[in-house]
Amino acid sequence: MRWCENCHGYESLHNIQADSPNTGNIGSIVVGGEDAYWGHVGRDNPANPNNDSDCWGCHGFPPISMASAPGTGPIVPSLAGSSASTITAGAETAITLTGMAFTNITLGTQFTSSVEVTAADGSTIIVTPDAISVDSLMATIPALSAGLYEVRIIKDTVKSNPVTINCVPKVEITSVTCEAGVLTVTGSGFGDQPPAGAEEFINCKLDGVSLEIVSWSDTQIVAATAECGEAVTVNALYGSASYGAAASPCAANFDSDEDVDGSDASTFKGDFGRSGMLNPCISSSLCDGDFNCDGDVDGSDASGLKAQFGRGRLNSPCAAVPPGICNY
Repeated sequence: MRWCENCHGYESLHNIQADSPNTGNIGSIVVGGEDAYWGHVGRDNPANPNNDSDCWGCHGFPPISMASAPGTGPIVPSLAGSSASTITAGAETAITLTGMAFTNITLGTQFTSSVEVTAADGSTIIVTPDAISVDSLMATIPALSAGLYEVRIIKDTVKSNPVTINCVPKVEITSVTCEAGVLTVTGSGFGDQPPAGAEEFINCKLDGVSLEIVSWSDTQIVAATAECGEAVTVNALYGSASYGAAASPCAANFDSDEDVDGSDASTFKGDFGRSGMLNPCISSSLCDGDFNCDGDVDGSDASGLKAQFGRGRLNSPCAAVPPGICNY
């Protein structure tokens, strides 16, 4: 008994049990219905439900042969791991927890588990599983603040060992400006300025090339660059974010509605005042906004404008200035 209590208190000695393979109830822990030597409450012959081989190890010898079995009921769950060790702050996250004894049946009573999430300050939330079996549990963790959290399986009055989940801030780029050899990236989740030697992993890249960092804060990165490019990537401690070629729809988007169509050409006409006196189509009709001279103003004109004027993603003002003020 004293040796067992190196790891177990008396109150948990009688609810330690694993799902044994030969009892005909695989996938569920049935107290008193499992093979011998798979726990402290099993049996060694499914045809003999009164067999008590597990009990005799402790209770077969005086003076404890008449001892009672406190704590019988919910089997103590054990937690082996989580499908995610890192989640993003401010967003719900579905995770899968694996282990043993997430459910069990004792004397006809079904015991099931929930998930307890504990923050560093000791505050807790309880999450009801989306699905549960004896060795697996799926749950949706609600949006959390950045920090370290302990996750446990709780079943009635007993709890599992914890696993730790790191909730990290989301890395996000909201705008990029590039002028006079200086690239400024604004956003959130960049973290502190990386230490010397970390440039291979924590950096700011322009079209895949790492830049020399002038300053770095959690919300803004300033870097030196010889020329402006198309795509910016920030590789921070907690993740990466991109802006530009594959991430921004703002090229030639003059009305800031995230697409390029005829309304962009019409907006450009209003901003820049193309008129019959400045008609490039060399015809008798007014073609304000008709950049491909086909007699109408539609999405192809916006595409033609982009090709002629070369507005790029990194110098597009649509995200930085009010709509309609497109100072080229």
